[in-house]
Amino acid sequence: PKLLASNWFGLIAPAGTPMAIVERLHREVTAIVAERDFIERIEKMGLVPLMAAPEQMRNMIRSEGAAWAAVVRTANIRIE
Repeated sequence: PKLLASNWFGLIAPAGTPMAIVERLHREVTAIVAERDFIERIEKMGLVPLMAAPEQMRNMIRSEGAAWAAVVRTANIRIE
């Protein structure tokens, strides 16, 4: 009853990617997401464009992974 599910999309770099590259990707994608044309296209699809800093994204992925792992364990979900 307390399950909250949502979809999200993110740009993920391989582990060990130099921080300078991660920061540049973040700056470039942030600039794109701020463009009016991009915002209009995303909103037409019923989506909400949001940006998260690399550390926020890392924390969200860990949090989501832990939450869904708990759901899988509690529901005894198995791969067939």
